[in-house]
Amino acid sequence: MSGRVPTGVLLAAEEGLEVNVLGLSLGIDLIRPALKLPGIGRVGMPAPIKGREEGT
Repeated sequence: MSGRVPTGVLLAAEEGLEVNVLGLSLGIDLIRPALKLPGIGRVGMPAPIKGREEGT
């Protein structure tokens, strides 16, 4: 075993910033402020529902 840990980093407008370590994703959504936590999911502002208008 070489001691390397599989990791990855993703930076995109839609997903925000995500870090992947051993298959677990931890991230920050910058468009709709939220944290993305492994095993819990997204914590923060809710995602918009398609087909619904604002203010109704």
